[in-house]
Amino acid sequence: MLVLSVLSVPLRLYPCAAARKASLAANLTRFTPAEAFLPDGGRLFSFKPSGVGCMSLGGHEPHRTGATNRRDASRVRGPSTNHPYLYEREYTLMRADKQVDKQADKQADGQDEKQADKKDDEQADTRANQSRVESWRSRLTELDPVGVLAWATGRFGARTVFTSSLGLEDQVITHMVGQLESPGRRLQIAVIDTGRLFAETYTALDSTRNQYPDHRLRVYFPQSQGVETMVNEAGPNLFFDGVEQRKRCCFVRKVEPLRRALSGKSCWVTGLRRQQSSARGSTDVVEWDEAHGVVKVNPLWNWSERRLAAYQSKHRVPYNPLHDRGYPSVGCAPCTRAVAAGEDPRSGRWWWESGEERECGLHAKCERDADRIDEPHDSTRSRHASIHVKAR
Repeated sequence: MLVLSVLSVPLRLYPCAAARKASLAANLTRFTPAEAFLPDGGRLFSFKPSGVGCMSLGGHEPHRTGATNRRDASRVRGPSTNHPYLYEREYTLMRADKQVDKQADKQADGQDEKQADKKDDEQADTRANQSRVESWRSRLTELDPVGVLAWATGRFGARTVFTSSLGLEDQVITHMVGQLESPGRRLQIAVIDTGRLFAETYTALDSTRNQYPDHRLRVYFPQSQGVETMVNEAGPNLFFDGVEQRKRCCFVRKVEPLRRALSGKSCWVTGLRRQQSSARGSTDVVEWDEAHGVVKVNPLWNWSERRLAAYQSKHRVPYNPLHDRGYPSVGCAPCTRAVAAGEDPRSGRWWWESGEERECGLHAKCERDADRIDEPHDSTRSRHASIHVKAR
């Protein structure tokens, strides 16, 4: 129908008019009806003349701007390039394109403004969180570790979690949890089993379960699909192939399970101490962990190795037997070795790497989305009353 209606329009006759009419009919069939009737400044089609002759449809003047639209699907020439009258057809939608471009620019400007506002809000939230933590720090430095634990569980309630690597510091804190009142004993203890731990570490885990049967201890494992993909792509011992590969392994086996353990929590209790390494020399009793969007509480932040060993001996706290064999810091079996007396306690971790700051990523400091800290915890209020963390 389209072809017949167009051919019925009178054409200006030029040499070989019959041949040109047949060529035009063949080329018009390449358009769909929807394309053929889209408006273009009042024209059905536009033509750009090449040579001395020109042709138009329906009495409209040919398009002489020479503009080429990005939606142009094709260019069709006459039956013979040697003919003196050469026509190049151009299918345009200039008006529609301008409207689309204006709308796209407007949306892009709006998104830029939203991102800028979001960044400003995040920076304001971070400053508010850090200010609140600093006000807490001045009071908590005067408390003993049990008092710090009581403050954390009293303020954040069930939104508090303690992560234990079953090292000596964490075992001492586990014992202290039992000295809290009944609300504090509901503190969840999370243990991350990477799948590559020492046999002695599992022995310490069993001893801890037997000695503290009332503790809420839960073991987290890495996602099996992530481990399978990593091992199939890079091998089981990829950590020896470079820092990036080692960090990949740490992320799959440790950081990802930690994120699940911290999900929905507002306070994270750890066994960090200043004397553990130079990288941890600035550890405070309470900090704002920007990487995970939680308040981080370190009850043993200023304890020495000697004080730690004395507490373990006095209270008969179960511990990892590797500590008696020169392993002050115990991680995964392939990545940990014994250290000599006087060496950095963490020098046996990833010993093949250079540099002092060798961390697995659990306590990395980076920016993240976080909301401001509100009022103290009240058991009758919502579990999100004190700290709200945005879901990523």
